[in-house]
Amino acid sequence: MRRAGLAALAAAALCLCDPAFAQRAPAPEDPLLVNPDDALPLPRNAPQTGLRGALAPASDTDSATRLDTTTQPPADPLDPASTRPPPRPVPRTSAAVQAVVRAPLRTQITPPVLAPVLDPRASTTSGPPPPAPVAPQPASIPDPNPYAPLGITIGAFTLRPAVESGVGFTNNANGNTTGQTRTGFTRNAAEVLINSNWSNHALGLRLRYEREDFFTSQVEARNNIDVQATGRIDVRRDTQLDFGAGFRRVPDSAFTFNLPVTAFGRPDLDTTTANAAITQRFGRVAVRLRGQFDALRYGQTQLVGGGSLSNTSRNLDITTITLRGTYDITPQFSPFAEVAFNRRNYQVPVDLFGLRQGSEGLTPRGGLAFNLGPALNGEVALGYLLQRQREPTIPNVEGLTVDGALAYQLSGLTTLRFMARSGVLDSQQVGGSTGGFTRDLFFTVEHAFQRNLLATATLNLGLDQFAGITRADKRLMSILALTWRFNRNVSFTTRYVYSRVDSNIPGVAQSSSSIEGGLRIEY
Repeated sequence: MRRAGLAALAAAALCLCDPAFAQRAPAPEDPLLVNPDDALPLPRNAPQTGLRGALAPASDTDSATRLDTTTQPPADPLDPASTRPPPRPVPRTSAAVQAVVRAPLRTQITPPVLAPVLDPRASTTSGPPPPAPVAPQPASIPDPNPYAPLGITIGAFTLRPAVESGVGFTNNANGNTTGQTRTGFTRNAAEVLINSNWSNHALGLRLRYEREDFFTSQVEARNNIDVQATGRIDVRRDTQLDFGAGFRRVPDSAFTFNLPVTAFGRPDLDTTTANAAITQRFGRVAVRLRGQFDALRYGQTQLVGGGSLSNTSRNLDITTITLRGTYDITPQFSPFAEVAFNRRNYQVPVDLFGLRQGSEGLTPRGGLAFNLGPALNGEVALGYLLQRQREPTIPNVEGLTVDGALAYQLSGLTTLRFMARSGVLDSQQVGGSTGGFTRDLFFTVEHAFQRNLLATATLNLGLDQFAGITRADKRLMSILALTWRFNRNVSFTTRYVYSRVDSNIPGVAQSSSSIEGGLRIEY
């Protein structure tokens, strides 16, 4: 009996291990999964089939019955005792075999692992696989000006406040032809720049106050005020409006020829400005119409020994209207033509010498604007100025004009700048003339010894020619400056200024020089 049971057990184990019965088990969530524990029980005394091993539950009773069916005699239907369930037989198999039989049939086939495709050039030696290559990080763009202040962002605006304080010395504080005053001075200033950060339109504001105090009572303190506002409205893609307004108070120029010899200091000059322009593009053609109004008001001139001199006769209003057309041949070159009309009206129609003041003028110009990148950009123009004087005894002011502004980057460390300017000269205290022609040339060289060490040299040459008389004044000014930036917010500047005026009229020549150094703190 025992040998027969073992034979039956071995046969069952072979059936269970047969590859034909090894099927891939579907995922637990598969609705077609057939769980042997959920199969319906067969009727008692039902014949055993080959499918029962795969579908019927593997209970202890069934396992024992299947393994030892020959030990049970057939039931007698007339015997009541035979209808009761037989006592559970004691399993006669080992624990290992019972574990195999009782285990639920849920065979899972592990998919084969595919060997990776290796580069035939790679080494075949054993060892860990090489690490995956790391994608290169994009190179960071260096800051072109690491010492420039960043400003303070407030909403859609950026504020750049700054304060300056310095001390210096000059050998001719009042710019006198004789009796020059040598003295030291201090200069203190505060300014705020405000610019918008909008994607369309623009708004800017500049506020600056500067004061010079001298170490002697022979020279008055000087106050400079500068308020400028600019804006742009992008009406449409091809239509743009520009506007601006400003107020500036500065001492009258040291080169002025309108001061008497007995003047003590220089009067203040207040200039109020308003302008507006509209630009319309038609493909490659752009048309610009601009209007500007300037009101010049002079303060009183203090005289040596007391008293003052009124400068009301010098007050004037200037209205200028300019029409300009530009054609873009390429994005780099754009020739243009423009015509400018100006009118000068004085508050006092007749000056101290009995001459009528005021004039009207027309200046046609033609030139070329170009932009070749940082290496070279700017514009140059040639024109002709014709200014008609209201005083019939004074000839008209006319002549060739040269205007332009160029910037040439000689190298990454050196930049050259050039500017030319021509215009009308207003004179009131010069006998026999009510105006003239003025020309200026500016040359500037900027060189960076290091990123935070910048040297600047500027040369200004000017010529003033008076209508009706033979007087001609030649002006010269040179400026040498060295700026050392400690960081984005702190810098130190030292500056030397030399100015000179020569004339073919005696008693006009003068010269002055000054040197100063100061600290600037900005954000």
